[in-house]
Amino acid sequence: MDFGCGLGFIIKILAKKYPKKYFYGWDISNYIINANKKQKFNNLIFSVKDLNKISSNKKFDLVICLSSLHYFEDPINKIKELLELLNDKGSLIFNYPNKELLKEIKKDKNKIDYWKNRFKLMFNEKNLISLNDIKNLGYTFKIIRESKKSNKYIQIIKS
Repeated sequence: MDFGCGLGFIIKILAKKYPKKYFYGWDISNYIINANKKQKFNNLIFSVKDLNKISSNKKFDLVICLSSLHYFEDPINKIKELLELLNDKGSLIFNYPNKELLKEIKKDKNKIDYWKNRFKLMFNEKNLISLNDIKNLGYTFKIIRESKKSNKYIQIIKS
């Protein structure tokens, strides 16, 4: 499941690669979800969801949350909610708002208004988290990728 899927780039790749598996894309934007639904995938289900209120009877082997946690005032709590959507031994993959990323984004003077609008909570330092915050969740995790702008991609395997 892709939480805050946007245009669904990642799950579309996965849906093509694994045609016998079902994939779900959730986003708050009706416009985005309708655009995604126009593309025909037999194994891909897009839904408009209020991402502030996560609820699902379904459990997932994989939950992806990329470029979405910065929209929430309490990203650690949102990570906990996402972990609840996992089957045992399921994986959560996410990136998160952090001080190093904010510092790098602020250097991009040409797009500063864009970044301030997109990362409002981060710019006000309201929702920045650290690797220690993630460690304190009590799960084993690993950094699976780190971008040039200090954007860290984390995988937690629920056990």
